[in-house]
Amino acid sequence: GFNAEMKVSPNPISNLAIVSYDAPYRNVVTVGIYNLNGALVQEVYSQQLSAGPHKAAFNVREMANGVYFVRVSSEDFVSQQTIVVAH
Repeated sequence: GFNAEMKVSPNPISNLAIVSYDAPYRNVVTVGIYNLNGALVQEVYSQQLSAGPHKAAFNVREMANGVYFVRVSSEDFVSQQTIVVAH
């Protein structure tokens, strides 16, 4: 698969953050936050999106301090970035 350019800011995150990425094709895209064991902590969304640039906001207020992965995935690509939650 295609590895989409993605960026999460700010990072470290205390409450609200934005993930921005480019989807290569029109498809169902899932944006999720996972812990280091690979378990889904928060699904930001999973929906049909057009190809091109997208942004998604998420809130880590309820999440414990620590290291997580933000993963953007569809049938066509998967991309992930490490984030640090620090309240």
